[in-house]
Amino acid sequence: MFLDVGCGPGIAARTFDRRFRHTIKLGPSEWIFAGAKELGRMLGNDQPIRFAVSGTEDLSGVVDGSADCYILVQFACCS
Repeated sequence: MFLDVGCGPGIAARTFDRRFRHTIKLGPSEWIFAGAKELGRMLGNDQPIRFAVSGTEDLSGVVDGSADCYILVQFACCS
């Protein structure tokens, strides 16, 4: 499984999406996924990708050891 934390429009992860059977992209809200979904359509990516709302600080929904690869590229933390 490939995990993209703070996926934004998903540009950084496109290199990896097709190399894994399952891809999960995490982002702060549903609206952020619109760009990632559109990019996937434009590039003809038919890989099933699951999008889930999650903060970058809380990955409690991800089982330890379940991801073969993860990236944290397009995110920013503010306090």
